[in-house]
Amino acid sequence: MINVAVIVLGISGERLLDPDKPIEGHVQITTNITVSDVEFKENSLRVRFVFTASYMPAIATITIKGMARVLGASEDLNRIYNEHLNKKPLPLPILQAISNAAFTEAVIVARSLGVPPPVPLPVLGAPPGEAKKTQPGYIA
Repeated sequence: MINVAVIVLGISGERLLDPDKPIEGHVQITTNITVSDVEFKENSLRVRFVFTASYMPAIATITIKGMARVLGASEDLNRIYNEHLNKKPLPLPILQAISNAAFTEAVIVARSLGVPPPVPLPVLGAPPGEAKKTQPGYIA
């Protein structure tokens, strides 16, 4: 079993669109997490990453830099490190911890910049009784 702690090292956000100008039309947001380095240090792995969110049209950019400290059994850490050296992806729990931390920070930055968050917002449906009244169950 491994334990992952994510530390944010830097946050950068910039609104490129004039704040007095409303955001019009459809906004496409592309996010990416790049693992820049993995090192074995003092019975732990240190995974450096960069998260970016790019908006189209170009209304904003958000960048989060950080490090995940991975603790666990020596055999597990050695296996993960060797797999990384052989160009294999990091285990899902590590990527999930990085993703959760980065997206959480990016949502806060997006709110401060006054731009849409880089995650899709949930769409709430009508209450169960009302949905049947307004929409047919089958559309041909």
